[in-house]
Amino acid sequence: MSKLIPKFVGYLGPDPAPLDNVNRENDNALRGLLHQRCACHIINLIVKSSLKRIKSYLEAFRTAISYLNSSNQRIGEFHNYCIVKGVIPRKFGLDMDVRWNSTYLMLKHLIPYKGTFSTFIAANYGLVNSEPLLSEGHWAVAKKIMEFLGIFYESTIALSGVYYPTSPLMLHHILEIACHLHARKTDPLLMSILTPMKLKFLKYWQNIPLLYSFAFVLDPRAKMREFHNVLQLLSQSVGVDYSNYFTEVRAELYKLYNKYENKYGAVRLHRPSNISGSSGKKKMLGVRYMELLVQVPLLLLLHLHLLLYLCLLFQSWLPTWTATLSPALMMILT
Repeated sequence: MSKLIPKFVGYLGPDPAPLDNVNRENDNALRGLLHQRCACHIINLIVKSSLKRIKSYLEAFRTAISYLNSSNQRIGEFHNYCIVKGVIPRKFGLDMDVRWNSTYLMLKHLIPYKGTFSTFIAANYGLVNSEPLLSEGHWAVAKKIMEFLGIFYESTIALSGVYYPTSPLMLHHILEIACHLHARKTDPLLMSILTPMKLKFLKYWQNIPLLYSFAFVLDPRAKMREFHNVLQLLSQSVGVDYSNYFTEVRAELYKLYNKYENKYGAVRLHRPSNISGSSGKKKMLGVRYMELLVQVPLLLLLHLHLLLYLCLLFQSWLPTWTATLSPALMMILT
């Protein structure tokens, strides 16, 4: 970062309106544009803060999977049991702290096998405190958590892309996550896990980085109007007033534009202008008009030849009419 910032300053030039302690302020501003935390890692931290509250439910599923995978004989027995029940056999993996969305994927793979997996574990593992290891309450919580974590999985997949820019997508997913948390605040099964998730969300994304806002505004589908609408929706979801932030983003964006204009505006002014002054649409209309000028006489001549051919074909039926044809037309026909 210490090597990249001087190059960036040399590319844009000095600040046209320096302030007090300008070096430190410029350095912080450039760091805000050049260095960002990994968004997918932040999403993983938000999810992990909630999973601590339901650890007892998840531990039951982890115990069951570990028990099944600890013996090749049990794996084979479960494979045969699935075939008898008409279910496609599969193996189940444990979630890991260092892998994004691993808990979501573990539950997603388990829930379709609720009947076969529960029956097999109950028959082989035995009872825990006079109750089966996986009760109906465990499965209800697992299904609810799996549906709740779906949006975090989709955001992680979208923001992990490498063949398309992800910066313009950041505000979309931040808004989706904020609205998702806000809409579930009255759910009795999720109330205990929403509080730490909101705190973690506000810790990292209450102050939206300028880079995300610049990328969103420069997207032709959004611009400043949609950016204002997004901030309003985000303010309703998280309870933070972003009116001053909107003004700041607009001022910083104009400031960044002026930097480019001061350094590279002269190059744009020396570019040769379009001599004809016609737009691309007018050029296309002119080309189309020339094509019509060539095609119309050819079509007229073709119709004329066709008419004369029909006249000769029916000459025996219309001797009087064909005799009155002008000599000029007969010369064209021959």
